[in-house]
Amino acid sequence: MINKRISWIDICRGIGILCVIYAHGLSADKYRFLFYAFHIPLFFFLSGVTLSHKQHESVYQSIKKGVKGILFPYFLFALISYGLWLILNIRNFHFEGFLQIMINILYGNGSGNQLFFNAVLWFLPCLFITRLSFTILSDISRNIKILIPTLLACSIAGYILATAYPHLKLPFGAETAFSSIVFFGVGYLYNGSAKLKQLLDNKKITTALFLTVITVLFSLSNFYLSGHQVDMRLNRMGNYFLFYLSAVSGIAMCVSWSHLIKQNKFLEYLGRNSMILFVSHLIIFSYISKILFIWLTPATISRFRNLYFAPLYSIISITIICSVLKLYHKKIYNQLA
Repeated sequence: MINKRISWIDICRGIGILCVIYAHGLSADKYRFLFYAFHIPLFFFLSGVTLSHKQHESVYQSIKKGVKGILFPYFLFALISYGLWLILNIRNFHFEGFLQIMINILYGNGSGNQLFFNAVLWFLPCLFITRLSFTILSDISRNIKILIPTLLACSIAGYILATAYPHLKLPFGAETAFSSIVFFGVGYLYNGSAKLKQLLDNKKITTALFLTVITVLFSLSNFYLSGHQVDMRLNRMGNYFLFYLSAVSGIAMCVSWSHLIKQNKFLEYLGRNSMILFVSHLIIFSYISKILFIWLTPATISRFRNLYFAPLYSIISITIICSVLKLYHKKIYNQLA
């Protein structure tokens, strides 16, 4: 893994987490499908980018790093999230439901509302499976000429599973991993390709604008053709070609803008703390909604959510989470000083 912080990767993560948080603040599919078309594929891509080409990672190393860096935070935040959900919904508590939720957490699949108390947590166990699967895959087919067709086969297999067995729910979201491994692999290949890096690292605003336009066009086409937004948590893709075209163009768009921005302390800070922001923002959302419901009706909130409340939810949640992180880091610094 790459240990040294790389500005464009942190900026790209920062852009990605802003897209995730803002999209979750929007109501229904309206406008949200534009972000859903690429924001989760982007995070799988960036995870692949950080996988080292110089030192091949063994399966054992992948499991060890994955358990420490992915599964431990997943189980920790799942328990914290459920505990905070209980505070707001203590009247709904019953022991049988508690046992089922513990089973759901261990199973690690976000489909079917199994992780209703913090739905975004599905990403972490799926990332663990994706990373481990790619390690095994790249170990078998280290030659790029074999790896690329293998990733293509995974994309086809993932699409067949999504369309033929839409209600399939495998442990740790393994059914989605067939598709997510494609984006992880593209990130790995991008990191090892000087030509691809040069293509998106030209710092031309025309490239970034062009990629933005085609991302919107592809995601719009997929949305109106399929009638629903893309959602990797539910393994819902719409049109196969438009799904991958919008996701890859969206990833390239974010990478291009990241190289163009070059340095931005705010986005870099968000990128460095993207996992905390990712797993925490829906919890903040639930408490904001609880407060708003005291003065406003659900219909009023729904009516103005896209225009007013999505930015409000985003700004408040980011401010609260970053403030808590700042206090935590300050406390650690004072202890070390």
